[in-house]
Amino acid sequence: GQGKTGGRSGEGHWWLLERGGEMKILANWIRYIRAAGIGLAQTGADSGWTWQNPLPTGNFLRAVVALNSNTLIAVGASGTILRSTDGGATWTRRASGTASDLFGVSFINANVGAAVGAQGTILRTVDAGATWTPRSGNTTRPLRGVSFSGDGAGTAVGAHGDA
Repeated sequence: GQGKTGGRSGEGHWWLLERGGEMKILANWIRYIRAAGIGLAQTGADSGWTWQNPLPTGNFLRAVVALNSNTLIAVGASGTILRSTDGGATWTRRASGTASDLFGVSFINANVGAAVGAQGTILRTVDAGATWTPRSGNTTRPLRGVSFSGDGAGTAVGAHGDA
């Protein structure tokens, strides 16, 4: 039958698949990913499923954020940052300047955001994720998530109680 799905595998791969020639853009799946806690579909040579955007990068993707209905940012292993400006129909790889795994990404508004990861990596963007610059932090331990408060203060949390 006809079908499509998106989600994350147990290892953290984000993916979007289609079957039967119909496809919804990734922005529509963000609600599914958040609500369902990520689903997983079986794929195989004769299953009828095909890879869609973003195509596999060879690196695990660990987090995704929607800045609006068009702009999406995904981060993952080996400093991978992917950006879409058309609701997930196409994705471009952005230079992160790091080979460290990235585990979290958050934005305070449509332009300013941060990504965090292994070895205390902190990256900042001021142009909706088009470019990223390293920021110094006070830890070399992995940072797993980042969030911003209403006053613009950012907090990154780590695997060992670091904040």
